[in-house]
Amino acid sequence: YSAHDGSRRRIAFASSKDGFTWVKPKLGLVEYRKGRENNLVALDGEQPMLGMSALVVHDPDDPDPARRFKMIREASSTDLRAAVSADGIRWTSLNGDRDILK
Repeated sequence: YSAHDGSRRRIAFASSKDGFTWVKPKLGLVEYRKGRENNLVALDGEQPMLGMSALVVHDPDDPDPARRFKMIREASSTDLRAAVSADGIRWTSLNGDRDILK
């Protein structure tokens, strides 16, 4: 989901078994406000993933385990970007995290 801190939107992780009760674990991947106790996902190492919205697909049958999660995110109103992940938490950008619409 997209988390907003008043100045920027970042992609964060939450999970639910019933769609009503959500767990937001402290992942410790990305520094935010001088700490790592947050649920922000990482992009290309330890970078925070910026985004206004994100769509994630879990594809457990993908033969490449590193691509079992796929994401398209809206980095801005005219900037869509794609990424893949093995666990849905640590992401690798596709196209060097450049705008995929250009």
